[in-house]
Amino acid sequence: MDIIIVNEIAFIIFLVFMGIFDFFKKEIPTYPCIVGFIVFLIFNLIRGENIGSILLGLSVSVIIYLSSLATRGSIGKGDALVYAVIGIKVGLLISIEILIYSLMMSSLAGILLIILFKKNKHYRLAFIPFTVLSYGVVLCLENI
Repeated sequence: MDIIIVNEIAFIIFLVFMGIFDFFKKEIPTYPCIVGFIVFLIFNLIRGENIGSILLGLSVSVIIYLSSLATRGSIGKGDALVYAVIGIKVGLLISIEILIYSLMMSSLAGILLIILFKKNKHYRLAFIPFTVLSYGVVLCLENI
């Protein structure tokens, strides 16, 4: 099996695991994120990716982390960890695209939860499941 396919499968497994964990526990485990970060960083370095471009992919993660600090934890720091792995794997532009789709989907879900299930604005909605779906959307759109 080609190394690029193995890398993609490993990334999808990572994202799905994080999405399931976030959905049920409303938290993100740190160690899988660290391992994912190292694995995908090494893979990109082996492929000859420019280190500047790799580091630029972390920008979305930094913005999410700063947003977490600004909202006093309403946005989870774990989401920033997952987006650090995403940024290392796919780069800045696709990270932004995934984030935008994730925000749109989670906003729609939040509106539906408020209207249909009478949840209040303080209801904690897991974000990474929407990120998993968004990555699927991005993959599909890339292949059209």
